[in-house]
Amino acid sequence: MGDSAQTGEKSAVTTFLEKLDDIIALRLPATIILDDPTGCSYVQSLTAPMDDPRLTKEFYTRTYEQNDELGINDMKVENYGELDALAEEDEPHEA
Repeated sequence: MGDSAQTGEKSAVTTFLEKLDDIIALRLPATIILDDPTGCSYVQSLTAPMDDPRLTKEFYTRTYEQNDELGINDMKVENYGELDALAEEDEPHEA
């Protein structure tokens, strides 16, 4: 957002930041969707240990694309006994 920013970009970013400030100040309602395919996120409930009616937890099955991005599609997670042991070649020992 320095001197080289174009006027349209500056006004779009400024508008976004103003709306974000309004959300933080609770002047503008907002819904935040946290999509975490690995399940590593944590959101603290302000009403813990009671349920917070404003928080919704939704479990879903990851898409093939999400699994591919995480490298899960390439993992062998079943029938490990079927894996063949790799034979090591005899390497000459240095004296």
